[in-house]
Amino acid sequence: IYPVVLVNGTSGIGVSVASRIPSFNFGDVIELTVKYLRNGKLDIEDMIVPDFPTGGVIVRDDKELAKIMLTGKGKLRVRAKVEVEGKIIYVKEIPADKRVESIISAVNEGGIKEITSCVNSEGINSKALVTIECRSKKVVEYVLMELYRRNILQNVYSSNIFVTDDGVPFMPGVYDIVKRWVTWRIGVVVKKFTKHLADLKE
Repeated sequence: IYPVVLVNGTSGIGVSVASRIPSFNFGDVIELTVKYLRNGKLDIEDMIVPDFPTGGVIVRDDKELAKIMLTGKGKLRVRAKVEVEGKIIYVKEIPADKRVESIISAVNEGGIKEITSCVNSEGINSKALVTIECRSKKVVEYVLMELYRRNILQNVYSSNIFVTDDGVPFMPGVYDIVKRWVTWRIGVVVKKFTKHLADLKE
């Protein structure tokens, strides 16, 4: 009983169409839906930010976020969440559409001479998914920027929301999905309680 399509982000390809729906935080979607129910409208200030299962940090871009809210199409840069200790870079979360193995491979084959090692450190008690060791503390910031620049610890997520409503395909924004869901849900509730009242009268 909530706009599940916004929480369970997905992607797929059909004949002449492709859909890529980013996932949003359950609480944010509920809050957005409640705002629409209370106010009857949604403003650009009500925008919510995608929350990907793999984590990562979204580089805030209000213009692109607004496009996703209003049209369903937009591009967001997502960076790995990292923690630096001395000359070690711990990769705690990875960007959407990235894999631990592909990151390690790209780092090891990248030829960045300031990096001495890059290993998979996944595990129950591990503090990171990937551990990158640099030659010294002085080069850590440079290494991070280089890994972002090469899109090794960064990815561009392209949203392209394409769904069907009663068998009719269309491209809505996030706000439109919430509005349509509310309209549908009201219809369901009215139908349910109309029948219930009729049964009581009988």
